[in-house]
Amino acid sequence: MSKPTKHYGKWRIRWVDEHGERQSAVLDEFKTAQLVLRQKELEADERRRGLRDPAPTERTVEDIADYWERERAPLKRSGYDDKSILKQLRAALGKTKLADFAGLIMAVDRYQATKAHLNVKTVANHLTLLGSLLGLAHDLGWMPRVPKIKKPKVRLISQDFSYLRTTHEIRRFLVAAEAEGEQTHVLYATALYTGGREDEGHRRASAPAPGRVVRAEEQRPGPDRRLPRCPAPRHHAVAGTGAVPPEGHEEDGA
Repeated sequence: MSKPTKHYGKWRIRWVDEHGERQSAVLDEFKTAQLVLRQKELEADERRRGLRDPAPTERTVEDIADYWERERAPLKRSGYDDKSILKQLRAALGKTKLADFAGLIMAVDRYQATKAHLNVKTVANHLTLLGSLLGLAHDLGWMPRVPKIKKPKVRLISQDFSYLRTTHEIRRFLVAAEAEGEQTHVLYATALYTGGREDEGHRRASAPAPGRVVRAEEQRPGPDRRLPRCPAPRHHAVAGTGAVPPEGHEEDGA
């Protein structure tokens, strides 16, 4: 059995693992070095005899990011956003070992500091995805537990916008859109009555007069989206527009 040796005021220990490869570590105290050395030699002997599970392979944030991009991102609507965030996480945290909790938390704090100029919601989204990555790594057995990541608080109610709450507000909005042109009017009317959202990637829409299809163009990568064009005006259509509210949409006070 080997013994600890002096190393610049500390104590170095050396042992051979179950694969026959030499390993070493440096500790502050002699008795602690003796204890750790006996523990390492015993673990290696048990693994060689099949009495202990093999030592887990050290994984990094880059490993779990690669797994997520390959297996999880393609299944999500926000997969494109995930890939964008993963690129930034790899650059800042890629080489950080998942089992190194202290190093991981400090790396996350540094990453959050570099993103201080971004919107709080954006930073929260980055850290939320990172938390999902670490949770998946734990499920895969790549790390024994998941460190707690503190995310910035995001206000649930924003004052930067207001919802269209009444038929009157919807009418005013569509009348204003109609003044911008037919394509703009049809695009916003379709979004209102089908639940379309800006973050779905619509940039411009073409609505040829002969057809009854609105085709979203210049959108984010993904399948082509075709939405039914609003039918011709009827007696209960919103005044001043060609948009017809869906069944069940009632006027104020109805």
